[in-house]
Amino acid sequence: MHDLIHDLAQSVMGFNVGILTDDKKNIFGGVNHVSLFGVSRPLRLVINYLEAKSLKSFRVFSCHGCKYEPMVDTWISSCKSLRALELKMLEVKMVPVCLGQLHHLRYLDLSYNDFMVLPEAIRSLTNLQTLRLVHCRNLKEFPKNTPELINLRHLENDGCINLTSMPFGIGDLTLLQSLSIFVVGNGRGHSRDNKIGSLIELKRLNNLRGELYIKNLENVRDGALETKEENLKGKKIPVVSEIRMGAK
Repeated sequence: MHDLIHDLAQSVMGFNVGILTDDKKNIFGGVNHVSLFGVSRPLRLVINYLEAKSLKSFRVFSCHGCKYEPMVDTWISSCKSLRALELKMLEVKMVPVCLGQLHHLRYLDLSYNDFMVLPEAIRSLTNLQTLRLVHCRNLKEFPKNTPELINLRHLENDGCINLTSMPFGIGDLTLLQSLSIFVVGNGRGHSRDNKIGSLIELKRLNNLRGELYIKNLENVRDGALETKEENLKGKKIPVVSEIRMGAK
């Protein structure tokens, strides 16, 4: 459990907490933390029960049939006080641009969805500490402004099997403590103004801990492979595995 979620769990005392299930027809207004569990009703109907301005966290999980719909965007943009947002397994094909308006957001979980790209508006989430994109199998690349997420500590991208590269400047995320996978891009099809992240950027990520998988080492250019150990020197990473994209 990440520190932020632990903090939220500790903070619910003194706040209103609501859990909406299919056998619950209503939820009191003014709640601060809401979890939707096992709800099969459309999300656009569920949010009618909620008071957006008071929400600090909003989580959706195990809600089969509770798909994300574009009309929910307006409601999300009005949740100005959100610190944590979890929109998991909702078949999201396009991440709403309005997420960029949630300036207080610290935790964002978009795991197990179908989108191919993240919106450039994500650059506005400068307070974001955790970004979970687990098993977003269609995701191909990160926005080029990802390094502007200066407070990011956890980037979970395991299971993103179609990810082609890391964003140029990822080494600027010096607070980063966990990174699931670093994908070495081949650089083909990228202009000089649209660079991709290279292995050497790991050298500046001095707070990395845990396991890091490096994929597509065959894309490392001449002479760069020898510097891999130097780039990882001093990192608190007990296991570094090297696998190719598509490996089992």
